[in-house]
Parts: sequence; C-alpha cells; structure tokens
Amino acid sequence: MSQIQFIQVSPSELTEMIRSAVNSDLQKVLQEFSAPKKEEPEFLSRRDTAAFLQISLPGLHDWCKRGILKPRKIGNRTFFKYSDILQVLNESSAA
Repeated sequence: MSQIQFIQVSPSELTEMIRSAVNSDLQKVLQEFSAPKKEEPEFLSRRDTAAFLQISLPGLHDWCKRGILKPRKIGNRTFFKYSDILQVLNESSAA
C-alpha cells in the first residue's frame, strides 16, 4: 500500500511545483498536436483529382490533353500522382 508523506512546502512553492509539472506535460501534448502527421495519398483517382483541383472531369481531361497533368494508367483506371499535382499548382502560382 502506498504511503502519504507530508513535506513542509510553502503554498507558493507548491504552486510553482504544480505549475512546472503541468507545463512540461502540456508542452509534450502540444508538440504532438502542433505538427499533424497527415498521410498524403500517393495517387488520386480522376474524380479525386478533379475535386482537389476544383475543376470538372472534362476540364481535367483537357488538362491532360494539353500536357499540364500526366495521367497514369493502372489497368483500365486512370490515376494522377499527388506530387505531380502539387508541382503543377506550385508552378502555376509562381508564374
């Protein structure tokens, strides 16, 4: 069974000890939540890509014909690499 020990501590010292313990725990929690670990998908489908870019599917097809985006075929489905999409967006915002 645990024993309770009383130590002579002034109220201000007790407050400071509690405050430092809470601050250290709070800093650990804040570090975990400050940088969210969001996993980005490697590939997006046509529909997801169009929704991400906020364009229509015919518009996405037009971008592919113009060479703005490079589609990847896997079986009979079309995907777009997420890093390619971000690169196109960064290039267009820099221009």
